[in-house]
Amino acid sequence: RHTRCSRDWSSDVCSSDLPGLRAVVALVEVDRGELDRRIDARVARMMAGGLVEEARGLLERGVGPGEPGMTGVGYREIVAHLRGEVTAEEAAERIRRATRAYAKRQGTWFRNQLAGAVVRIDGSAPLPERVERVVRAWLAQSSPGGVEP
Repeated sequence: RHTRCSRDWSSDVCSSDLPGLRAVVALVEVDRGELDRRIDARVARMMAGGLVEEARGLLERGVGPGEPGMTGVGYREIVAHLRGEVTAEEAAERIRRATRAYAKRQGTWFRNQLAGAVVRIDGSAPLPERVERVVRAWLAQSSPGGVEP
């Protein structure tokens, strides 16, 4: 069983093989400064959490640097470090830069593909508020006239 939506994801109506299934498309948005801070913190956690050792172990076990999984953001930059092409800090900076570029592409994709009915969520709001916003939007779908309860 599957759900069929319009190809461009902008339709607010999807057909489903599951009768009565209602879905809400929610887009969590974070301002650029906050996103950059989160990316910096994530890369720091990855480096402190053993990314270099993990990549080294995979290479030692015969996983090639061009194999699926090793070409993603993070591993690609750490492989360059392990080859002596860049320092660990340069690799971390490359990871931050590549992650920011990826986040920018995602934002562009979402803006272009989710032009229709989408619930926009402030990613800086407390989690209970974000959850409540999505739940209210979901409940509004089944209310007469689409009015939130």
